[in-house]
Amino acid sequence: MADIGLTAAELTAIRADVEDLLPDTCTLQYMTEARNEIGEAVKTYTNRGTAIKCRLDPIPEIGWEVLGGFMDVVKYTGKFILTLMHDQAVALNDRAIIDGEIFEVDHMDPEKSYRASVTCIVEKVRP
Repeated sequence: MADIGLTAAELTAIRADVEDLLPDTCTLQYMTEARNEIGEAVKTYTNRGTAIKCRLDPIPEIGWEVLGGFMDVVKYTGKFILTLMHDQAVALNDRAIIDGEIFEVDHMDPEKSYRASVTCIVEKVRP
């Protein structure tokens, strides 16, 4: 059976291609939780990094809906795929701030061989 692995040079080239597809930047924040004097949980967010290259894509939901006499086949779930560079640290409950909008990580794509990017599902935080 032939070896189908990537060379280090090929993986580096793929990662460079992915970087070219990340048009935005974000601030990533991680959450810590403490208790106040009456025992309530208080969440605090601290920057993990700023000016981090990223891409934010809406997750469509395919369905049929009649709007104004026209059939609409795509609507959006309110969730997004956040793509980051392959070596970027990010975790569940982290926040990404993009153009002043806050998104919370609620699903992480599992670790893979030949990691070219990090992807996670985020949801916009409602004020």
